[in-house]
Amino acid sequence: MIKIMDTKFDFKQVGKRMPYSTPDGFLKDMESNILEAVKNDTSQPVVVEQKKRPVLKVIWSAALAAAASVALLFVVNMDFSASRSSQADSDLQAVDQAFAQLSSADQAFLLDAYQDDVFLNN
Repeated sequence: MIKIMDTKFDFKQVGKRMPYSTPDGFLKDMESNILEAVKNDTSQPVVVEQKKRPVLKVIWSAALAAAASVALLFVVNMDFSASRSSQADSDLQAVDQAFAQLSSADQAFLLDAYQDDVFLNN
């Protein structure tokens, strides 16, 4: 079954209809009323003042921030380096103590294994 297209199609009904309506001449009347109201107004030039921050204040704040960050870096670095050296010494002592408690055969095996290790000897 072939459906034949309707030839009485009206393009004026395509699209949306405006839901609002205004009386005839409303926009022209509004324009003339606005122009009449502002006709005698004189516009003042607008002066925009930019706040000027003192250059010296900006330089001092930047220098203070840089000094604070450098001081913080030194304090944190000293703390980490002090804890690392003491921790490394205690770890090395623990390894030496554990190695001393092994039998001589186990010590010889570990020494032989570590001497042949490719990753430790490079």
